[in-house]
Amino acid sequence: MGIDSAEGLEKIFAWDPDFTKVTAQERADMESADKDLENGEYVSHEDVWKDID
Repeated sequence: MGIDSAEGLEKIFAWDPDFTKVTAQERADMESADKDLENGEYVSHEDVWKDID
């Protein structure tokens, strides 16, 4: 027995109405990360794990 995503979000908002709010710094960090992705500036999953093993 599952719940659809709309019903789940309603429950989250009822529990925490500030769920989707971010601070000014968090917003700036997310916008910077989006720009990095658009410019191809990221580390691949393979590169992260190749030096760990």
